[in-house]
Amino acid sequence: MSNITNMNIKNVLLFGAGMVAMPVIRLLGNRNDIHLYVASDQEKQAMEMIQQVSNYEEKVTFVTFKYPEDLTKMSLIVKDMNLVISLLPATMH
Repeated sequence: MSNITNMNIKNVLLFGAGMVAMPVIRLLGNRNDIHLYVASDQEKQAMEMIQQVSNYEEKVTFVTFKYPEDLTKMSLIVKDMNLVISLLPATMH
């Protein structure tokens, strides 16, 4: 999952694709020093936001994450990240 092609690029994982995610996706997705991973169970909604990032195919990756079913794979998802941001509802923390 990590972006190993350029060591200067930081891997950032964003949990959640609700309406508050759009500013974060826009801000981080348009940076050239970040590869953004968006983890959500709402693929259609997430992809609509991701596609607003220029060159999104190279800069942003969607990761399916269903809560609570995927909690066991969370460590695999976060292990190669430089930063993890959660915009999930408080009841999911």
